[in-house]
Amino acid sequence: DSIQFVRYAPLLARSGAKVVLEVQPELKSLLAGVDGVTSCHARGETLPAYDVYCPLGSLPLAFKTEPATIPADIPYLRADETHLAKWQPIIEALPGKRVALAWAGHAKHPNDRNRAIALAQLEPLLALDGISFVSVQRDLRADDAAILARHKSVTHIGYKLDDMADTAAVLALADLTIAVDTSVIHLAGAMGREAWVMLPFSPDWRWTLTGDHSPWYPRMRLFRQAKPGDWSGVIASLRDALRVAPG
Repeated sequence: DSIQFVRYAPLLARSGAKVVLEVQPELKSLLAGVDGVTSCHARGETLPAYDVYCPLGSLPLAFKTEPATIPADIPYLRADETHLAKWQPIIEALPGKRVALAWAGHAKHPNDRNRAIALAQLEPLLALDGISFVSVQRDLRADDAAILARHKSVTHIGYKLDDMADTAAVLALADLTIAVDTSVIHLAGAMGREAWVMLPFSPDWRWTLTGDHSPWYPRMRLFRQAKPGDWSGVIASLRDALRVAPG
């Protein structure tokens, strides 16, 4: 939500507001540079005085947003030079097409069982030739490490990512991001990077129920389950798309 709706900060600033942003600690360095933000604070830090408070997720309502008026001045998030320099030698050393990959969000998310994919189901993708996958998955689950170990095409760096500014740099250096509905895919979309999202049959409201593109992220392509639980169909579509995508 923070990544998706921080796009409203410039609109607030242009209306004359002094924008004080409070975000999750791992987002502070990334979102501090958003246009229109006067100061950015990690949740729990002391905030300066303010006159009005509005949750980020309520800003679309406050601006009376309709589908046709969704602010899509993208990119509104960017990787900084320091983090790019940190990850450039690692990512650019990988051969072929470089694809950042995340298959699950937070395990305690109330909809985790629907939106997350077992890594084993992605093995048909990992077996494709000519692609270097970069795992930006922060938390591995049962059997994930063993599966990653048997796919030499995968470089797992998720445990090395200190915050979302690190992740942003990796996504900026990758050719494509493929992920489920989690912060990684929103970050790629906010950065204007090519991104493909794997969606359950009944997704979160922001993805609507039909179509293969999103008004929130114009460069993103949506791969939807045709029926509940049908990740195999999504994976097959992804394989076909990767085969024809430019290198």
